[in-house]
Amino acid sequence: MSIYSTHINLMLLRKLAGIAIILSLSRGVANAADLSAQSAFQKLRPSVVEVRVEVKGNLGTSAAASGFVALKPDLVVTNYHVIHEALYEPAEHRIVVELAGSRKLAARIVALDVINDLAMLRLEKSAGVPMLPLRGTHPAEGEKGFSMGKPGGFEVGIVTGTFNGVTNDDPKTLLVFSGAINRGMSGGPLLDAGGRVVGINVATSARHQLVGMAVPAEYLIKLLKSLKPEKPPSQEELLTEVTVQAIAFGRYQMKAMNKISHPERALGPFSVHGDFNTENPCRTERSSPPSQPYTEVEQGCQAGVGVYLMPGRHAGRMQSEAVWMHSKSLSSLQMSSLLTRRINSSRTLPESRRGSAAWACRQQRLKTPDGLPVQIYACRRPVKHLPDLHDYKFRYAPLVSGPDALMVSLELTGMDRGSAQAVLGLSLASLRWQPAEAKAP
Repeated sequence: MSIYSTHINLMLLRKLAGIAIILSLSRGVANAADLSAQSAFQKLRPSVVEVRVEVKGNLGTSAAASGFVALKPDLVVTNYHVIHEALYEPAEHRIVVELAGSRKLAARIVALDVINDLAMLRLEKSAGVPMLPLRGTHPAEGEKGFSMGKPGGFEVGIVTGTFNGVTNDDPKTLLVFSGAINRGMSGGPLLDAGGRVVGINVATSARHQLVGMAVPAEYLIKLLKSLKPEKPPSQEELLTEVTVQAIAFGRYQMKAMNKISHPERALGPFSVHGDFNTENPCRTERSSPPSQPYTEVEQGCQAGVGVYLMPGRHAGRMQSEAVWMHSKSLSSLQMSSLLTRRINSSRTLPESRRGSAAWACRQQRLKTPDGLPVQIYACRRPVKHLPDLHDYKFRYAPLVSGPDALMVSLELTGMDRGSAQAVLGLSLASLRWQPAEAKAP
């Protein structure tokens, strides 16, 4: 079950202050009759806005996407990835919301859901436009709908399409929409035929034409509950919330690892950790070029794409690589030399982004729970603006002799120290060596 419940408590919704147009039975746009694209655009256009992040002083735009007014007259919903620069560098950036008629209002971030890529902005004053009603249930497959937003440099537009179920990448659920959700429409509303918001545009498929993804509208209700009516959150409080959510996602990934029925995979005489979760099985390749006196089998595993934090940085992304090398002609000393070269070639670290902290590395010898000696190289660097989160890169090799050698590489991004140690511990606990059963790949 998702860590976020997909059920909306209607009694709770009725008690939430300020929510006048939210349920399917609300007045205004929501009605039993289906809307044509033309009539939907005319009714909904005033409530769809452009969200821009501007560079202070220069006034140039560093990011621009879509949003919409919902839940309260002064609240705008958009994607987290649209406004991340204003979150991390508020002294250099500001958020401006442009409504129909080129009317502009300043806005500030008041709530974030980084796991589901959502942000709520509070305008400096009421937008003076209708609040779009939300639908708390997923549309049926084949149901007609609309997506609205501002694609590229064009004006706000509307596209028609159909809903085709959901894609589950726990703890995230996304609606699948067969319609042209283009760049710039992120943060705009995805609506049913009655004009109710069922989702928030978030992505388009890079491999399939006319396939878009949207965050279900029900997650807005959870986000609304986090709003503080007394005062807007400070930047420090917002960054703390991002960190808390990122850590929660990383720990969810760990729990998924523990649910695997058979987490270990065999690589020749070695046993190594395999799948991170049931949705992403490991891939294995064998190579034996005539020019090299050994063969190798490489296993690669990953646990999804993680949660977007900022360009090039994700939280909870986990991937591993295990390489078994076997030779009938090389001596134990030559195999050891081969392994050393392989480890050294893998020690190249990803470049630090401008302003990011450098990697800190160390190496040590330890033993697995089974008593197998291991040489381990561990590196980490803090995530910029979020010092309680780190990227980690571990490389380790069992210290064995004979015709076989193994190197394991484990990369974790945007995780807290405890979670990273736990993941490494699970990986090491899976490592075993049974030389008597060794077979050539």
